[in-house]
Amino acid sequence: DFDGVSSAADGFSTQVGSVESVVDNILTLFRKYKENLITTQTLTKKDFQETVVSLEQQLATNRQSLALSEETLATKRGALVSKTQELADTRESYTTTVEFRKKLQTTCDEKAADHQEMTDLRTNEIITLGKAIELLSVAAGDVVAAPQEGLAGAASLLRRRATVVSRLVRVARAMSPQEEGEENDKVLGFLRLEARKIGS
Repeated sequence: DFDGVSSAADGFSTQVGSVESVVDNILTLFRKYKENLITTQTLTKKDFQETVVSLEQQLATNRQSLALSEETLATKRGALVSKTQELADTRESYTTTVEFRKKLQTTCDEKAADHQEMTDLRTNEIITLGKAIELLSVAAGDVVAAPQEGLAGAASLLRRRATVVSRLVRVARAMSPQEEGEENDKVLGFLRLEARKIGS
């Protein structure tokens, strides 16, 4: 006789009775346990499959996000390279502009100095020409007012006046001694011409 049949499972308990009843009870409990196990496995498998699908979807999403991130990173790297080149070009342009400004400033300063020098020369010429005209007027007056000195005296006076005028012109125009002699001859010729006009 079977005093009892037991199992490690919680659903099995000590069975007492005839062999057939014990076997039937065991089969009943086994089928019940099997159904519960199958149901549990089915649910577990379903949950696992759902988890796998969810993880695959999440993995696909993460891969897509990673691809977008890599694309964005590549775009930003390209933009960085472009901006770096623009910065280098801007620095080069700035350096060129600064150098050009320095050269332009130097040229402007030289032009301003040349203009000032020319202005000073013209101012001196005007003053000197004024003095020359004054001396010419005095010389012509001396020739007319002093006929008693004769032609030689008049000529001597004209030479002195011409020399003074030539020196004034030389100072105004910064002439060389040779140019001063030529200018002196021109002035002397002019004075002689004026003397002839007034009959001296």
